[in-house]
Amino acid sequence: MLPTLGGIFYGRDSQLFWASFKKVTEETVVGVHYFRRAQYRLSLA
Repeated sequence: MLPTLGGIFYGRDSQLFWASFKKVTEETVVGVHYFRRAQYRLSLA
């Protein structure tokens, strides 16, 4: 069952949607950050 667009922005579904969206975004940012650092270390070695 897909939430409607109105439900995403205004309903109780919005809290679930934005919480998961924020979590995925943060994990992606952290993952990219660590990946870049690992690449940088490998390029120095």
